[in-house]
Amino acid sequence: MVVDDQRRVVATSVGYAGSIHDKQIWNREFAGLEHLLGKPILGDKAYAGGAGEGSILFRPIKRNETAYKTEPIGAKAFNRELSRWRVTVEHVFAQLKNFRILRGIFPLQPKRYEQCFRMIALVYNLNRADLRVKGHTLEL
Repeated sequence: MVVDDQRRVVATSVGYAGSIHDKQIWNREFAGLEHLLGKPILGDKAYAGGAGEGSILFRPIKRNETAYKTEPIGAKAFNRELSRWRVTVEHVFAQLKNFRILRGIFPLQPKRYEQCFRMIALVYNLNRADLRVKGHTLEL
């Protein structure tokens, strides 16, 4: 899922059966997201070596990396700033998990999960847009 700086869900990946790593999904769908890539994409440490890393994909610097070892103060400052921005995305994830259907075991057929998730993201975006139009500053 890609979330913009206004806390809107702007893209979701297709559904993948079974357990698959986020970085693999990113690498498979990176080319399809080019129209969204005018702004940086922030990921977590799991995206190390992901497509577009350093140019469009940014992630925290790990402690065992050369950049951290040579300049630990700068690396910590970079990681802190990155975390400040990523917390917004994590809050969106938390808000989406407030929908009961996404919390526990999915009650419908597995092939319906992707469609259901996209519908919930749409409802979330519409709710955010409605609050902005009315001029409210409520947090969802």
